[in-house]
Amino acid sequence: MKIWSCAFLTGLGGIVYFGKSHYSVLIINITNQSIDFSNIALRLILGLFSVGAPLWLSWLSAKQISYCFRLAEDYRFKATINKSYLGFSDRTQKIGDEHNKLVFGSTLLRFDQEPLRLIEKIISR
Repeated sequence: MKIWSCAFLTGLGGIVYFGKSHYSVLIINITNQSIDFSNIALRLILGLFSVGAPLWLSWLSAKQISYCFRLAEDYRFKATINKSYLGFSDRTQKIGDEHNKLVFGSTLLRFDQEPLRLIEKIISR
């Protein structure tokens, strides 16, 4: 996660650096009295390529950070279900075997669910 965060920040820094340097050269070429359209087109293409690589790195890093976050949330969710099952199973063993089966069945259903399913429904609205 730290590596992807550093890559994300590096990509953003590269976008700012290359964008600023190509922007200033492009503005100088445009404000000249003798406008050379081939030079401006070349500068635009070089600017797009030099900003494209850091942009791709930032996009990839953001996707990986999101994936790591989802994975961590999934494991936290499953750990919470495990703790609640252990607590409920201790209580239901005193009551009876049927209640213990209900708790176990409910726990198995919860393990199959994704923790962010409710958030994704809200976001997609």
